[in-house]
Amino acid sequence: HVMSYYDCYQPETCLFTRSHGTAVIGAAAAKLAKPDKHVLAVTDPAGLSRSDFDMMQQLNAPAAVLVLYRPEQTPELSGFGVPVLSVSSAVQLIPSLQRALRSDRPCIISCPANI
Repeated sequence: HVMSYYDCYQPETCLFTRSHGTAVIGAAAAKLAKPDKHVLAVTDPAGLSRSDFDMMQQLNAPAAVLVLYRPEQTPELSGFGVPVLSVSSAVQLIPSLQRALRSDRPCIISCPANI
């Protein structure tokens, strides 16, 4: 599980869930609770819903959503109504995360899970 590699150093900075479909909603809630903080959700393609991104935009709760997928199954992510940044190497990941976190809109970072 990808979250086992992430350390939290301050209280109220990490929210982990194994429930499918809750990452984007949780990110929106976190952004509403702490609008001055950057928010990153990590999920797989099955955890995405167009209505979740619509809600984020309506509530003005932009967050970055890192979508990890199996390299042999590149997902189609253009139908969610938000910008999609595609990462194909580890060198691209940090700049893409920084760009998404600075955005004033929800943003998807599409990344193979093996990088």
